[in-house]
Amino acid sequence: MLYSPVLYFNSQALQIGNGTWRSYCIRAAQRAGYVTGLDLEKLHLELRAYVSSFSLLIDRFDCKHRSTMSTLEEVVAQSLNGLQVNQQDEVLEDPYRNHLLGEGELHTAWRHGSAPTYEMVNALFEKGRTQEWPKGSLEEVAQNLVKTWEMELSHKTRVSDFKSIDHEKFRISVNGGPKLSAAETLQVGSYNALMATSSFQGDEAKYQAKKETFESSHEIFRSVFPGGFAWEVQAVYSAPPVVVMKYRHWGVMDGGYKGHAATGEVVESIGIVVAKVDENLKILELEVYYDTAAFLAGLTKGPKSDSYGAYRKGVEGCPYSNIGRSQ
Repeated sequence: MLYSPVLYFNSQALQIGNGTWRSYCIRAAQRAGYVTGLDLEKLHLELRAYVSSFSLLIDRFDCKHRSTMSTLEEVVAQSLNGLQVNQQDEVLEDPYRNHLLGEGELHTAWRHGSAPTYEMVNALFEKGRTQEWPKGSLEEVAQNLVKTWEMELSHKTRVSDFKSIDHEKFRISVNGGPKLSAAETLQVGSYNALMATSSFQGDEAKYQAKKETFESSHEIFRSVFPGGFAWEVQAVYSAPPVVVMKYRHWGVMDGGYKGHAATGEVVESIGIVVAKVDENLKILELEVYYDTAAFLAGLTKGPKSDSYGAYRKGVEGCPYSNIGRSQ
């Protein structure tokens, strides 16, 4: 169980209410050069036990503290990268996403300075999924490929670092809308790309992708689904090179949406993805079909505040939050 610690940091000390966290963070601060006398070997031994919970802890702080904490998190990631090169047999990747860790990611440009962690959304996924596919099955391979693509789109800042797609040929379209290239999709972000057709209603639309940025769109759904927004493949209808699959995307609405109160209920979207892949299973094209109106109806089910008024762009959010919540 995580505590709600009070952070105090200066050039001499890092104090956190719980003694275990204080001990660990002091070592991380030493590695960052804030404090002297680091036992590097001991830190390396402890990293694996603490890194996931450490990222969750960072997310508990308000934004003004996260800049300091993100420096420490980056130290953790850098140390883990070193361990991966020297101890490949001991390092475990995320069970549902590739290209997060390992030597191939040593020079990756991460949006928040280091690779994200997915423990929270993985737990939601494992608890709420309707299918558990055999390892190595077409369904599992397709599911993990889409999860990997979403991770790269949300957390890598250079298309050249993406390993799930063909950089030049990749295109994505939603509900028959315009096809976006990899660079265009990276610019607007996954939510704006997937919600673009919801803007057809203009100023009356419940989500207006053209008014949102990459950062504001992610902050909207991070707030709506603080426990994560999970994604699963429910069925696969055809094999490569054209993989047609049915998917489900869901989360618990524990946060408000555009003036509408949180309902505490599961909000989900079910749709179809047509994924065209090459002989190396790199994605060439994604066609996504789903009912955006039905999804937004779930987000606007709660009563709306009289004071909210017209549609407002979401806040940009904190740049130091590094918890993977989607898919």
